[in-house]
Amino acid sequence: MPAARICTWGKKLGLEPEEVLAYAAVEQVLDFRSAALQHQLTQWTTEAMSILAQPIHWQMLRLSRKPEFRADSRYVAAKLGVSTDEVNVALSRLLRLRLLKASSDGVWSDATGLPTLNEASFRRLALARVREQAMVVSG
Repeated sequence: MPAARICTWGKKLGLEPEEVLAYAAVEQVLDFRSAALQHQLTQWTTEAMSILAQPIHWQMLRLSRKPEFRADSRYVAAKLGVSTDEVNVALSRLLRLRLLKASSDGVWSDATGLPTLNEASFRRLALARVREQAMVVSG
């Protein structure tokens, strides 16, 4: 119920102003929760669609398994034919989803635990991690 309507009805019912404000505040909290859940759903779907639409994520992991791999955004960008900005965005997502790890000495390594990495297995795991992360945040 809109806060304005709560105020109008509260006056008609003879409620004290503080009581009306308390009821209006409850309504705002409920709206805030709904907005927060909507925001979380938007983040979750954005992450999932990025994983599905941008093969750079699994390509970076595949590249990280090669012996000649260097943990350098410019190197990865050149190898994959993308910009360093795209590499940095994908790197951030892979780290956030615990699909790639970066050690204190700057080494990037695959953290999927998958014995064989292909696009299908990567997508399954990545989407599961996106869902897990969304569930943790939404509580």
